[in-house]
Order: sequence, then structure tokens, then C-alpha cells
Amino acid sequence: RNPFFMLKSGAAHLTAVDWTFQFPQEIVEETDGYTIKRNAMGALVKDLKGHVSTPHWWDFRPTARASWEELKPRLAWNESRVDLDRARAAYEQNRDRYQIYIEPCVGFEAFKYAMGMEGILMAFAEDPEWVREMCTATAELSINGLEYLLGKGFEFDAAEVTEDNGFRGKSFVSPQVYREVVMPA
Repeated sequence: RNPFFMLKSGAAHLTAVDWTFQFPQEIVEETDGYTIKRNAMGALVKDLKGHVSTPHWWDFRPTARASWEELKPRLAWNESRVDLDRARAAYEQNRDRYQIYIEPCVGFEAFKYAMGMEGILMAFAEDPEWVREMCTATAELSINGLEYLLGKGFEFDAAEVTEDNGFRGKSFVSPQVYREVVMPA
């Protein structure tokens, strides 16, 4: 079988599991040049039209431990996180041609989108126990999502935890801090 068909969040092929806070997505502003939307993580995202560029993200949630405590229940498992019919159709169409793997979004990767780079890096520096708690919550959501799909008859060739903790050969947090804070989850 060919590699790289993915049942993963954000993939062009299929979004199998919603790993977000499940905020309603809405367009806040749209012009001829850009669109600003509130995404499922609760952040505002500005995308330029007709340009290939990195979107501008701001107005993040959570911003502090107190806001995290309010948001944490939004990461609880529920069946609305999977469009089962769509996932099954894509799975059946591709399982004989591709390796099927699931790719949950946990840890640093998940929270850089929820808090922004500055927010998650400050949390690592000021309250690593909070970051560990957030990573554990996303890990639990991932396990529940995987168990749900396995219970519905999906079979996976592999699982890959998405993590993008660096830029141009350097990590945003040291390997030691990453091992101590993120890896337990």
C-alpha cells in the first residue's frame, strides 16, 4: 500500500477527529483583501486572499490558568468530535491503497494554536505544571478519540503525535524541559 493517507485533523483527505475546544467557527470580518474568522480553538485568524502567507493569529484563549480552568471541559470527549459517516467513507475508500494512521494534536502543537507562541512559551517558563496539565488533557482526548474509532471498526497502521516544537533547526523549549513537561502526556 502507498503511505501517507491520513485520518488526521487538518488533512486534505479527512478530518477524523476534532481535537479543538469546539468553539463555533464564524467569519468576523471579510473584505476583498482578507477574511478574519474565529476558529474552533477560539482565536481570531486573519487570512489574506490571493496570497500564500502565514495567517495572523490573535485574541487567544486560554490566556491564564483561570481561563484554562473554564475551557478545560471543552476538551472532554464527545461523539460530535467525529463525523463518523464521512470518516467511514474515506476509510473504506482508501484502506486498501494507503497506510492509515491517526495523528492527534497534543502538547505544544495544540496550545500554540490556542494560546499563540508567546502565550505557550510564557506558560512553559512561568508555570510548567499548567502546561503539563494541558498536555495531559489533550492526551486523554486523543486516547478517547482513538478508542472510539477502534470501537467503530477502524484499524490503524500507525499513530503519530503531531508536534512542531522548533524552527530552522532549533527547538522553542529545551529537550530537557520538553521531556519533563510534555512527554509524560
